[in-house]
Amino acid sequence: MDANAWDERASKMGTLYLTTTNLLSELLQDQFLGVWLTVPGFSAWTLPSLAVTNSVLGLPDGFQLTLGSSLQLGPLSGLLLGTNADLVCAGDLVQTAGQLFMETNANLACGGSILCASDLVIRGDLRCGADLVLTNGGRLHVFSGATNGLPVDYGARLAVTGDVRIASNAWIYPYADPRDGGALWLQMDNLVVAAGGG
Repeated sequence: MDANAWDERASKMGTLYLTTTNLLSELLQDQFLGVWLTVPGFSAWTLPSLAVTNSVLGLPDGFQLTLGSSLQLGPLSGLLLGTNADLVCAGDLVQTAGQLFMETNANLACGGSILCASDLVIRGDLRCGADLVLTNGGRLHVFSGATNGLPVDYGARLAVTGDVRIASNAWIYPYADPRDGGALWLQMDNLVVAAGGG
């Protein structure tokens, strides 16, 4: 999948305006099909865990999603977080089929492992507290931001406490910033790349 296709998909999503969060729960299944969610005053959501299946949900710019344990993205699912959004997951992130997209200056912090078997696109920093495993055609796209005027010399950071393991037909795609060349800083214990992966 071309990572830029996410921009096109996000621009075609509709907006769902709700007055309360009563329809939201730890299991989003067959509820939201390609909508940006708007609820007055709803800029942060804290849950024990979140599982998304057969739903595509966008959360607005600056949104703070905090999970006490795991995030699971299943078949026909997508979770899109806008600019300056934060996703904090204390447990594992298991992405067997669904797609996770985080816009400019986003931060993803996972306390456990990340298992990615589909598309994970982030335009910001990703921190993983255990192993990062790309398998079954999983693709991680990390877009760097500009570094001009910043105290750091990297545009995005992929910091993995454990190992990064890339299976055959799985890839990490680092993108430098087109304006000033800000690049991705990769940190990990060990990098294991199977033949056919990259």
